[in-house]
Amino acid sequence: MTLKDRVLALLPGHKAAATDDEAVNDVQNRDAEDQFGLQMLYDGIKKPAEMPPAQADDDNVCLEPVDIVAVHGLGGGSISTWRHPDSKVIWLRDLLPSSMQNCRVMSYGFDAQIYKSRSTLHMMHNAENLLFDVQAARKSEKLRARRLIFIGHSMGGILIKNALCMAHEEEKYEEILHSTCGIMFMGTPHDGADAAKLASTIANIANSITTLNTSNLKILERDSEPLQGISKSFGFLEDLRIVTVIESDKTRIPYTKVYILIVPQASARLNLGDRETSISVANADHHMVCKFRNGEDIQYNRIKTALHNLATSQRASSLLLTVQQIPYAPDPNFVGRASILDDISKTFKTRGVHNRIALYGLGGIGKSGIAIEFAHTFRQLYPETHIFWVRGASPQRFEQSYRAIAKGLNIEGHDNPQFEILDMVKQWLTATPKRWLMILDNADEEGLYFPTQRSTADDVDRSAQIIDSETGTLSQFLPQTSNGCILVTSRDKRTARQLVGNLPKNLIEVEKLDSKDSLAVIRSRLSAEKAENADLRAFTTMLGDIPLAITQACVYIEANVMMSVNEYCEKFHESSDMQQRLLDKASYDLRRDPDIPNAVITTWRISFEHIRSRNPFAAEVLSLLGVLDCQHIPIYLLRGLKPDQLEVDEALSQLIAFCLVKSEMNRDFLEIHPLVEAALHAWMSECKKLAHWLRVAITIFDQVFPKDLHGNVGNWSRCNLLVPHALKVIQTSTQLPELHSPALAALYTYVAVSLDTQFRLEEAAMLHEKAVELVTKEWGPHGKVTLAYKCNLADTLHNQKRLSEAEAIYRDIWHYLQENVIHTKTWEMLWFHVPNSLARLLTDMGQTVEARKMQQVLLEVTLVNKGEEDENTLRITNNFALALFKEGRYDEAESMGRKALETQLRVLKPDSQLVMYTMKNLADYSRAREDFSQAKEYIEAVVIMEERLLPVGHPDRLATSKTLASLFYFQDNYLEAERILRQAQADYDQFPQKSYVLLNLRAELATVLDAQGKYSEAETIARDVLNSKQISSDSSDTDTWTVMGILASILHHLHKDNEAEDLHWQLLEHYADNGAPNQDGLNREASAALGSIIVVLGLDMDAESLSYFDKILERQEPQRIGGTQAFQKRVKLLSLVLAKSGSYTVGLELEVTWRDQSDSSSLWKVNNLAEHYLKSDRRVPAKTLLEGLYGEAQEHFGPADNLTLSTAGLLAVAVGSDTDEGADLLVSVVEHAPPGNHHGLVACKNLATGYERRGMCLQAFNALKMATDLAQEHFREDDPVAIGICTAFVTFLKDHLSPVSPSHLTIRLRDAGPSTTSPDDAGNDV
Repeated sequence: MTLKDRVLALLPGHKAAATDDEAVNDVQNRDAEDQFGLQMLYDGIKKPAEMPPAQADDDNVCLEPVDIVAVHGLGGGSISTWRHPDSKVIWLRDLLPSSMQNCRVMSYGFDAQIYKSRSTLHMMHNAENLLFDVQAARKSEKLRARRLIFIGHSMGGILIKNALCMAHEEEKYEEILHSTCGIMFMGTPHDGADAAKLASTIANIANSITTLNTSNLKILERDSEPLQGISKSFGFLEDLRIVTVIESDKTRIPYTKVYILIVPQASARLNLGDRETSISVANADHHMVCKFRNGEDIQYNRIKTALHNLATSQRASSLLLTVQQIPYAPDPNFVGRASILDDISKTFKTRGVHNRIALYGLGGIGKSGIAIEFAHTFRQLYPETHIFWVRGASPQRFEQSYRAIAKGLNIEGHDNPQFEILDMVKQWLTATPKRWLMILDNADEEGLYFPTQRSTADDVDRSAQIIDSETGTLSQFLPQTSNGCILVTSRDKRTARQLVGNLPKNLIEVEKLDSKDSLAVIRSRLSAEKAENADLRAFTTMLGDIPLAITQACVYIEANVMMSVNEYCEKFHESSDMQQRLLDKASYDLRRDPDIPNAVITTWRISFEHIRSRNPFAAEVLSLLGVLDCQHIPIYLLRGLKPDQLEVDEALSQLIAFCLVKSEMNRDFLEIHPLVEAALHAWMSECKKLAHWLRVAITIFDQVFPKDLHGNVGNWSRCNLLVPHALKVIQTSTQLPELHSPALAALYTYVAVSLDTQFRLEEAAMLHEKAVELVTKEWGPHGKVTLAYKCNLADTLHNQKRLSEAEAIYRDIWHYLQENVIHTKTWEMLWFHVPNSLARLLTDMGQTVEARKMQQVLLEVTLVNKGEEDENTLRITNNFALALFKEGRYDEAESMGRKALETQLRVLKPDSQLVMYTMKNLADYSRAREDFSQAKEYIEAVVIMEERLLPVGHPDRLATSKTLASLFYFQDNYLEAERILRQAQADYDQFPQKSYVLLNLRAELATVLDAQGKYSEAETIARDVLNSKQISSDSSDTDTWTVMGILASILHHLHKDNEAEDLHWQLLEHYADNGAPNQDGLNREASAALGSIIVVLGLDMDAESLSYFDKILERQEPQRIGGTQAFQKRVKLLSLVLAKSGSYTVGLELEVTWRDQSDSSSLWKVNNLAEHYLKSDRRVPAKTLLEGLYGEAQEHFGPADNLTLSTAGLLAVAVGSDTDEGADLLVSVVEHAPPGNHHGLVACKNLATGYERRGMCLQAFNALKMATDLAQEHFREDDPVAIGICTAFVTFLKDHLSPVSPSHLTIRLRDAGPSTTSPDDAGNDV
């Protein structure tokens, strides 16, 4: 026996109480089925198959899909509270489902015992557990649509009230609150209970031997603070249907003879009038009021009917008016913006506080769309909340919206035009206890809502007409009550900020869509046919990921039968004018305010005009920004408009507030959306201001562009920032002829020189050409400025390796200067620059002798005029040394370079560009002598100087790093070479502009990695570099072919020999056709490529030179290399290599050996080889070839074909034209050769020669006469073959008509043609 039992045994009536039915709720007798948490007693969704279907017309049946949750009271359990002690019937499970088959019945259990409870959890804390469990049981949307009824016994009713109070305060449980259609309180004390004091007494006696949960008892005390708080909070449920079940009998207190009415009627009722139904249960005390013997029990049937009524009743709130004025339907294709919607929801879920959120952003960015989406989501979550839509673009629209609110709410007097409608609606919203949400859309004009110095008189007048107040602003009519929230949309951040009380956390900027959401918008609005084969991401990027622009484009594409996405993109990129036309195509949108334009450009034009009317200087700033590039705009460019920084800042603040401009990078730079820029262009064109602002920009650039890129450390970086903006101005100005002026030519030059330093040479050359064209029109082809601009162009062409073009320009200028210009100070720059640049160019072209002589003369002149310490003299000395070096006179070049360096270090700044240039040259001289250590010293010194002088990423620093790395490479220090190259690449990767300098550096890195055996990475880099370079037919594009050679070498190391061999063949083809030959006749690069092919094929390099050509061809598989045609191409290429090596005949023999027997061109190769044999007096092999060829040609092509005729003629020569066989062959040629064919003429001539050798002069004369007649009739007078025939005829006559002078005949042949003189005439003349 426990200590507790012993204590209880001392109490009066202990034994009797042990068998008392009224003690069944004691902890010792708890039902074993009692559980904590939510327990499903009946699930109407999964009703038992044996249950007979209910009849819909049966008055005793309720078919409503409703969830019933029962909560026991103090000392009860989830099953025992509802079980009858005699019949053991659990009415919630055993009786109720037969009349409510579609319901679900659940019982919630918690620790509510007085004795033996070890729980420290306050009983009321179970309220949140109840909410959590009910919510978990209603997860799906279908389940959440079911109505909800709570049944609470005793303390359980108070727990239910507390739970619903929590649901009212916490948004996450609001669904439970709104789904609840009624509550049944069974013996629930709504104002305390007298029994609690007696229970407390018993508890105090037992406290020393058991645990007493006094907190559960405390709350039952009459007038207790927790109970009063719950009752007061429960007042919000003023519209809920209530059933109160009242106990009729007193309850015996266990272990005593005391009886008490635990919950009297006054405490059990809520006194709610028509909303409350009271049922008194006869013969039932506090514990039996919730238990029923069977289904025939009249008390049960009353409870059942009451539950049916609750399940089918409407909440009282549904009888009250709920106004939800959302003028736009939900968008089924709405995508994205989840984070913004979530932020709004989090802010608006807080109760008891007036909250405002403002969405601001560019027009067309989707602010109103977000507001529409949120309004419909809010309506679903809070169906009994008022929702109002107020159009805030103008006072008139604002008033119209308020009148619609008043009408919807049926506010008394709303239809009276004399009433102050704005104030009336504000007062109503302030007074109503019901929750409301207002969307204030398009509140863009600050002056309409707040008094401001920027408000125009028009703003005040328009507002005053509506408001009739002293201030004339609309913000005073926006309520600030705790039961209301306002969501604002605005283009103007300033207005938005003030409307939310200047709270930054309540401002949300709406920006462009992310790529995923942009694609989703397209796919929801475009048919698959229209989007077929289109790059949709490029399409959305082109439109700036702006929702209105994307939607507008999609509508336009769908509306035009012949238009697809690809075609739209092509038109969009045609010109800026076409962009503007497309962006101005309005499309009707059901979800946009009809007073707000639907076209992107028109939408933004409103903002531009708004700004111009309120701050003209801000409009000027916007106009200037509109002609520049969209990104990274230096703010200092704006100082050209006005030096007052404060006024500039104020203008920018307004532009940024309208989201037309954004600041970036510590507010030193600005950014403007590309489509906004297009709209600005359209706006300025309409206002006839575009040309004006382009002129302003050109003037500003003339002021800010650095004139010396080498004399100042920051100038190169400054130019890099300015170039994109200047290029944009140039691009637009080119389309306006009125801007084509010397000022524009100067801008061309500034930009081109900057591009030169970035090695963007193709762009630079184009701009230099345009500059020359403009100044030529102004000052003529030889004006001083024109010649200077031509020099700039020639310098760029030189860097591009367009050497012939550069040479022509330099020579033209130099010739003009020498012939027409006196060497004066005015022309000094050109007199020095042109010959010096021409000499450097000639050095690079290999014309080193002329270059050296020119530099020598120039050096002598400058030494006399300037002295040896003049910078120009030092520069010429450098170039002279370089010319000596190119001639191979290394010692002289190095000696002169050293002397120049000593002088430069003495008279110039130590970090002068010229000093670095000289040291780089000296490094080249040392490397040529393979003195890599000395070369490395020079380059390391240059590196230190460049680090001080040039910014990180400068192309010169890249080139120097590449040179230094190559020196380590030649010394086999591959790791250090790799480190230097990777560091240089990392430095340059910070900059967006890539150039061939970086590509060459990466190619060097691939070489270094290859040397270390890091083949895979080397291959990746080499392929990337090769793909980035454009294969050029220009022989000067050596870098691309060098990279191809690097990749081929790497592939060979990776055993990818087929691909490596293919690349080497490409290299051989290129180098065989280009480049200066070496001493052997073939250039070094072609020889190297041929050697690489031999290595890849695994051939013996020491083999006979002729035999390994055959071996190379033996390894070629026509199917692998692309077929017979590709094979013959390689045969021809090897033949060319042999020819360039001085082995022309061997090359022909190779082609003949590997010829395609059925190919006509191959047969001609045989013909050519035989002809070459004859020229070499090798008649026997020629005759052998020709005999076979002659028969084959006759068989395949006939006797009149050129090949047959040529072969017959050559064969005649081989056998001898003075033989009968030779004569027969020649006669055949003459007979079959068509008129005008050279073979017939040559055959006649050879036939005559044969006759003459055989002493048959008359036949010889006739043959030559025939040939002469043919020449006169069918060939031009300047035809070389015809002239040869005539000459032979004259010679023949001279030789055979001696001693008669043929001078008269010769004159006649020349003047009148040979056919005018016959042999008889000749004799008569003689």
